[in-house]
Amino acid sequence: MSLARRIPKRGFKNPFHKEYQVVNLGDLASRFEAGVTVTPESLREKGLVRHPDRLIKILGGGEIGIALTVQADAFTASAREKLARAGGGAQPRQAAAQ
Repeated sequence: MSLARRIPKRGFKNPFHKEYQVVNLGDLASRFEAGVTVTPESLREKGLVRHPDRLIKILGGGEIGIALTVQADAFTASAREKLARAGGGAQPRQAAAQ
């Protein structure tokens, strides 16, 4: 029997994998008013995330025309750009908690 058939095929599980809850900017624009600071708790209240204590990532999908300050664990480059262009900002959650 060949070596390839004798070796177990279990795959690989990355122990450093991060599981994010994702939120699009278009969803933020439709559920929040201008000038509001969006926190993980407020995302939970609006039904955009299930667990505010887990990692949250903001994606750049959709358009945002209002100024929002968003606190999350990660942001895509397009999300940061669109928030800045609308007059808001992106705050990393660790910096916001301190």
